[in-house]
Order: sequence, then structure tokens, then C-alpha cells
Amino acid sequence: MLAQIFTLAFLSIGLSFSAWGAARAIFIPVPPEQALLVVQTVNMDTGAMDNDPHVLYDLLNVPENTLPSGDKGKILETADKSVLLTCIERPSGNRQCQFHVKDSAFSKIDKSTKRLGYYREDGEAQKWWDQVKPTEQGKLLFVTSDGKLQFYVTPKTLEINYED
Repeated sequence: MLAQIFTLAFLSIGLSFSAWGAARAIFIPVPPEQALLVVQTVNMDTGAMDNDPHVLYDLLNVPENTLPSGDKGKILETADKSVLLTCIERPSGNRQCQFHVKDSAFSKIDKSTKRLGYYREDGEAQKWWDQVKPTEQGKLLFVTSDGKLQFYVTPKTLEINYED
């Protein structure tokens, strides 16, 4: 629950990641190891629009809720709270998604190399599979336009990888 509050507050206050483009990681310097993988719509430096968060938002097959900020949003979370995926849609139509990944038996977070891996083969994979829309027969594969973030789900596998 604390992770959801932290993530929703982070998204709701509108911290700007607009200069980033497709995907960026924020490695949180307080124990336990954790990272936010942010996927943003607008690059304010170039004015370019990135549809990655729109695609990811639409791949989530969960009900849309109204968040405390008033934004619409979709949320997926593992039972052990090691991953929280939050996507919001602002009144402007811009969308933003982020993965909040915590240290667990399933994750490897390396701040020094700006890499993150999360992998599990258990009932949690099936739970997430039931809440996404497959991109191909038998799997969901989402890769940001810059290739830094990969999100892969099958009925038996849940995987998130990030490399800067």
C-alpha cells in the first residue's frame, strides 16, 4: 500500500520527466534497493510526442479508476508488492506509466550500471497475464521506442528489463 501511495503521489504531483523521451530509470537511494522506470508522453526539449505510454496503458486489461489527483489510471501490482505498474492519463490526454520495482528474490537492481532485471515464473505471471492484452499469440511484449525498457508477460513468465 505504501508503494502505491508513493507512486501515485509521485505521478500526481506532476514531476516533469518530459525532457527524457521514452524511458528513464530513477534509482532510489534509500534501502531497500528500488527503482522507478518512467515512460513519458511528451519530450519538452524537442516537442516530440512518444506514444509508448499510450501503448502500454492500452495493453493493461484492468478497470480504469479515478486517482486522488483526479487523473484516470490503471494499476497492476504483484501480491508481494515487489512490482507496481501505474499508468495515468492526464486531462490533457497525455499519459505516463511507471514501474516501481523493489528489491526481492525476483529482482536485480544495479544503480552503478543503471540496469534492472525482474524475472519470475510462478502464479504471479498467470495473474498478470490475465490482466494484459497479448501483443502476439501467447505473449505480451512491450519495448519502449528507445529500446531501454522491455516488459514481457506469458502465462508462465513475468519479466521486466531496463538498461540505460
